[in-house]
Amino acid sequence: MIHSLYAHLWSIGDRGVTGFADDLEGAGLNAVSYAATYHRVRQLLPADPRRRIFLSEHSYAYFAPRGRYGRLRPTPSPLLGAGTEPTVPEALRAELARRGMRLKAWVIGCHHTDLALAHPDLAIQNALGDALPHHLCPGQPEVQVYLAALLSDIAGQLDPYALELESFDYPDAFEHGAHHEMCGVPLDRFHSFLLALCCCPACRGAAGARGVDADRLADAVRAEILAHLRTPAWRLAERPPDAARDRAAFAGAHAEFTPYLQARREVLQGLGARLRAAVRGVSGARLTPIGFGAFHGDTDLRQWADGLVTASTPEAVAAARLALGPEADVVCGIYPMAPRPLSPERMAETLRACAQAGCTGFNYYNHALMQESTARDIRSAIAAWGR
Repeated sequence: MIHSLYAHLWSIGDRGVTGFADDLEGAGLNAVSYAATYHRVRQLLPADPRRRIFLSEHSYAYFAPRGRYGRLRPTPSPLLGAGTEPTVPEALRAELARRGMRLKAWVIGCHHTDLALAHPDLAIQNALGDALPHHLCPGQPEVQVYLAALLSDIAGQLDPYALELESFDYPDAFEHGAHHEMCGVPLDRFHSFLLALCCCPACRGAAGARGVDADRLADAVRAEILAHLRTPAWRLAERPPDAARDRAAFAGAHAEFTPYLQARREVLQGLGARLRAAVRGVSGARLTPIGFGAFHGDTDLRQWADGLVTASTPEAVAAARLALGPEADVVCGIYPMAPRPLSPERMAETLRACAQAGCTGFNYYNHALMQESTARDIRSAIAAWGR
């Protein structure tokens, strides 16, 4: 059973690679899901030996990019150190290999504020004509070139056991958690989804090639959003939210909606195949999407993925196993801290239930955010479970 810890370069570097690997062993873990790229972030670091607050104002690559990129190119983090040999990820790979542990690469794809702001023509563009400044559109050909080159570069350099893919799909909500993000109108899940529904030229073109009147759908989405924004907030607050009801009603009123979403699924299916081909050209790393977004339900994972990171419930494990087949990696994400902290006893029960349902590993979130007690709790849970 693989027990992996999500980790960032800064928390590894602050302890030193050897000290970090000691922390892993102390927690009873045998793998690392290393953040090879990451979006902008501010973190509170409860147990870091150097600092208590970390801020990254840019989306960075936490490896040294050497691949053949197009207009979109990752920016290496200053934390890598100019001319430093070996870099932290290279030293980490060597130390883990020496201890018989596995390295996995955790990769953030389309969630990239710097690139989306610099190239608004490649960002998600909703039906109102507004760009989402934090998210690239996976249907844009240049974005697909970037994503394939990124995975090929990481796989070729770090030779990880798996590539764990986050945000290689469309956003399913308008909310982002941006700096001082504000919204004075109640947004239910359906209207939040419509605000993030991409209607850029590439997405309209993909739908149009499949016989969908994408312009007509965009007009309908725009009208629905504006009607929602014009409704008094107190009236919206009184209406019980029901995303399934609202989505079904909209689909019934607008025949283009369902085939437009199907066209997006086919775009993502093609992207998955492209990513697999790019990685297989340099590495045997297993492609494992983090399945809380569109990739989970909107593509045939058997055609391109080797596994899935999913929720830590027996139901989620069963659904993933059904989607992927008996040989795939089904990994459960464990979040042992706020806002829903797990006691060691509750964590052990979760591990046991998910394993009995057929999962093959666990990913624990996140080294930088852990308290000193969290590592002890993880070790106690794994020991109590006995695997």
